[in-house]
Formats: sequence, structure tokens, C-alpha cells
Amino acid sequence: MQSFSGFDLFGLGQFITALTEGEGQRIIPEDTRHQMEQAARQARRTCILCGFPATAAGLARLIADLQAPITEEQVTIGGRYCFQALTDEAGARLFLYMGESRRYYYESPSEGWNDVLEKFPSARLDIEEASKCYALARYTASVFHSMRILEPALNALAGEFAVSTDRANWHNILDQVVAAIEQKSKAQGAGWTDQQFYSEAAVDLRFFKDAWRNHVMHVRKTFDEERALGIYQRVRDLMRHLSTKLSEPPL
Repeated sequence: MQSFSGFDLFGLGQFITALTEGEGQRIIPEDTRHQMEQAARQARRTCILCGFPATAAGLARLIADLQAPITEEQVTIGGRYCFQALTDEAGARLFLYMGESRRYYYESPSEGWNDVLEKFPSARLDIEEASKCYALARYTASVFHSMRILEPALNALAGEFAVSTDRANWHNILDQVVAAIEQKSKAQGAGWTDQQFYSEAAVDLRFFKDAWRNHVMHVRKTFDEERALGIYQRVRDLMRHLSTKLSEPPL
């Protein structure tokens, strides 16, 4: 999916419309011709960005014509071709509008996740997909990817206690992790200063599993905008906390 600003499209249409308004055989002054050439180059770049190849080709021909003296009428002929091409190409496409608040999640999908990505680089794809799906109003998909973000942290937690995650579901993994935490706590007593962190991590991950993961993974529930954003933010907060002591092994 290609993204661009509505201002770019507006400016393109405005420029091409202006090209159709010249008349007569008057030679365009050289300085004006150079200005038109630069504007046409910018318009052509916008066409390429927006996926308007026919309009871009018409502008390329106009740019070539502007290398030599040219009349207003000649520019108008080229401008009318570009105008028709732009009308046809824009009319054949579906444009989706994205408001300013959602644009942030689409254009900067990993912003605010730097600490997490440093410890769990494999989560990048799902972090970006969760952000972009929210921006595109695919709320259940955003929750789905938010739950997948937690997988590396679960694996890292299991690894701390030599619990295998190979072909094991979350329920069994967490049961074994909790048992290992209790065993180590009994063995080391008050001397184990990280007992609270690991116990809370297991509890938090079980909460996410029961509250949302099971439902979204097994097609039991759909989510609206408010819930999707709230879950996304809670996953981010939890992953930031877990990344203070957990990390995935280097590749």
C-alpha cells in the first residue's frame, strides 16, 4: 500500500489544471519556462509516488519540450493530455483517508518501543503490524499482532528456568514456569531478590493469555478501536517492564 499526503495530490491537480489555461502563440519567457520545468519535475515525482504512470509519462514529454523555446499553446496541448490522464488514473483508484492521530501509528510504527526492540528484536514485525493495523482500523488484527509481540518475552522467561517452549502452549509453559519459580523461591528464600519480578511476569503473561490472547487467536471475539488501542498500550507497557531484566538470546 502506497501512502502520500492529500496536499501532494491537491498540488498535482492544481498544477496540471494551470497547464491547460494558456492560449496563443506567445513564446514563454525563458525564466518562466525553467520554473515550469522544475514544477513539472516535482509533479512527475508526485505522479510516480501516487501510482499515476500515464500522467507521469505525459509530464516527462512536457519536461522534454520545455528544454527549448515553446509557446503557450504547445504547453496547453501537453497539459490537456496530462489532465485527462490524471482524471482517468485518479478515477480508477480507491483512496483511503487517515486522520492525523492515526497517521502517527502508521508512519512511526515502532516509536516508543526502542527499549523493547533492543532486547527483543524479533518482535519488530509484530510491533509494526500492530501499529499499522490500528491506524488502518483493523482493530482485531491489531490485537492479534499485539499478542504475538509477547511471544519472545514468554520464551525468554521460560528460558530463565530451563522450561522448553518447543510445541508447547502458553498454559503449559506458564504452569511450568510458576512451578520453577516456587521451587527456586523455596530453595533460596529471601536471598533471591528477583523472585517478585519473575512471579509478576508470569502472572501478567497469564492475564494477557486469559483476557485477550485466547480469544483473538481462536476467533472468539472481535475488538473495537478503544479496546485495540488500550490492549496495544498495555502490551507496550508490559514489554518495557519485562525488557528491564529479560532478553532473547542473540542469533
